[in-house]
Amino acid sequence: MNRLLAPALIAILALPIAACGDKKAKSATENKAMLELLEYAPADTPYMFAATEAMPDAVTDKMQPMLDELKPIMTEMFSNISQMVAQSDEGAAMAPKFDNIGKAMSTLMEKDSAERFGFGDTVVGILYGNGLLPVYRGVLKEPGKFGPAVDALFAEMDVEITSKSAAGIDYRNVAMGESVNMIVAQIDGVAVVTLAPAPFDEDDIALLLGKTKPAKALQASTVKAMTDKYNYLPQGFGWIDIQQIAATFLDEPTGINAALLDMIGEDRPQLDAVCVTEMKALSGIAPRMTIGYTDISTDSMTLNPVFELRSDIAAAMIPVAGKVPGLTTDSDAMMKFGLGLNLGGMREYIESYVGKVVDNPYECAELDELNASARQMVASLNQPVPPMVDNFQGFFLELNSMDGIDLGQPQIPDNLDVNILLAMDNINGLIQFGQMMVPQLASIDIEPNGKAVELPPALTGPVPQAVFAAMTDNALGLSIGPEAQSRAGAIAASDDVSSNTLIAVSMDMGAYADLMESLEGQMASEMSDFDPDEGDAAQTVEAAKKQMELSARLQRAYADTFEREVANINITENGLEMPSTLEFR
Repeated sequence: MNRLLAPALIAILALPIAACGDKKAKSATENKAMLELLEYAPADTPYMFAATEAMPDAVTDKMQPMLDELKPIMTEMFSNISQMVAQSDEGAAMAPKFDNIGKAMSTLMEKDSAERFGFGDTVVGILYGNGLLPVYRGVLKEPGKFGPAVDALFAEMDVEITSKSAAGIDYRNVAMGESVNMIVAQIDGVAVVTLAPAPFDEDDIALLLGKTKPAKALQASTVKAMTDKYNYLPQGFGWIDIQQIAATFLDEPTGINAALLDMIGEDRPQLDAVCVTEMKALSGIAPRMTIGYTDISTDSMTLNPVFELRSDIAAAMIPVAGKVPGLTTDSDAMMKFGLGLNLGGMREYIESYVGKVVDNPYECAELDELNASARQMVASLNQPVPPMVDNFQGFFLELNSMDGIDLGQPQIPDNLDVNILLAMDNINGLIQFGQMMVPQLASIDIEPNGKAVELPPALTGPVPQAVFAAMTDNALGLSIGPEAQSRAGAIAASDDVSSNTLIAVSMDMGAYADLMESLEGQMASEMSDFDPDEGDAAQTVEAAKKQMELSARLQRAYADTFEREVANINITENGLEMPSTLEFR
């Protein structure tokens, strides 16, 4: 459990980089302070996240009410977790720490927290890996404030701090357990926070703190190439280098990693040259994940993570995305979920790329399961399936209302309001096949002309409302609820076709919060009917009910600030791009 606390705390101390500000945007290469920080990040860092500009004042002003709502919720949530953890003998000693973390996070959510730590509105910071270990460096506008603020924070968390020195660098050492220490230092107007295994000596700690700069540092041009490629904004961007992380374990470790992995000792896997070569090749399939903001305004914020794929694989995967009319057209539905999957394109991809593994299996014994999975996937292509399966392109479901849903009564609500679209090449062939197999379907006079017809109750089963269907050459629309007849025709006839979207999701945050409150209220009521004996069981039930209540309040806090969330997974020449947009109220 202690190992979980350390990353959380380093994130807490890095929170002030999200301070407010209203500066003219600069790239990493235009910011002198950022250039100086990059000198400490190794060129082969396995990950890097940075900010060179603060959020605009107008944006943080819109978000601050949400943060104010979240503060007491987070405090209560960690306190409740503390009570749950305390139920076991193992967690009893750990429980108070969750209370303290909740208090600290609440403090750091206050609007003036960046100023109290000395960051002000000069938001320039970088989190990178010195080897595998995380190091955060942030420029202080008022250096005199940082030390006292850190002391006050850890005092509030009831954490013991020891003052130490390594190679002439003074630092605060916070024991996070028997095996991990947090190191906090202030060096020439820069805040430095890192983690170090307890057995690390002063030389190792001095390296982490930057006493010696790396022989080859991360270049601004490398950072700029990444931000330019994806149009990432200076308020937040970064990457995780999957190939570099793999190489850390596959090659002979050096520097900080040598000391770190030496502690793992015999637990480290011993691989032969063939395994090393093949595993490095595997890591090259998805070499890097990037992330960054691509839009920040008082209307919305968009974050775009990208799982980069090897160029030939990315190109081969693009046809896997199906063509689904209306898939990415956002509506005012409470929730919309859709999948664009061209099964014919998927078959071709498996035959081409997975088939290569079957024809030339990996020799490394540790990859035997991968060989077996490849054989199974290719073999599945030979299974008999209806000929129209390869025509499948995808579907989406729009849920407008589920009012009246009762978890205690497993039945469809009387006022269900939903739209469904099935996309398929030659969907008329599917209907004709179905009419041969299902007598009730044969009686339906439906043509690929976009005109809606009502389905007979014999087909719709337990659905208490009328269900209408409309068909075109490539789509079948179904609708239940108000104006279902016109809606079925409208969704089937949509010509807004996305060509590279694999998954699309959107959500009305307020309506979703209402639904969650209703469901969690029903679940809490069900739990109240359960009358456990006094003691640990009763406390666990109460803690679980409290956690559901807090979860509902958390969702409501987001809904009070954000009206809608829209997220897609797109297959592009870069790999899998996953833009997610939060729209402000």
